[in-house]
Amino acid sequence: MTEYPQPYQSAPIVQPKNTALATIASFFVPGLGSLIIGRAGWGIAILVAYVLAWVSMLAVVGLLLVPLVWVWGMLDAYLGAQKWNREHGIVS
Repeated sequence: MTEYPQPYQSAPIVQPKNTALATIASFFVPGLGSLIIGRAGWGIAILVAYVLAWVSMLAVVGLLLVPLVWVWGMLDAYLGAQKWNREHGIVS
């Protein structure tokens, strides 16, 4: 059987990651923005750290940990989406 070459091959379409959506999602649920942009491991780690930070509130340590993990989740989502976009040649 003879294979005929295709006249051209189209490049796969790459969708940009929405930095605003990822950051807003992490604002409401820490780690969700990282999950949205495809960084499941980081998203779960941030969510688990956030839950553990709330549990540590019983020992007063959580007063510092909860806001830190919350901000970490938003930063990771925003910067992760920007990095992905940059790696795929998308300006965001």
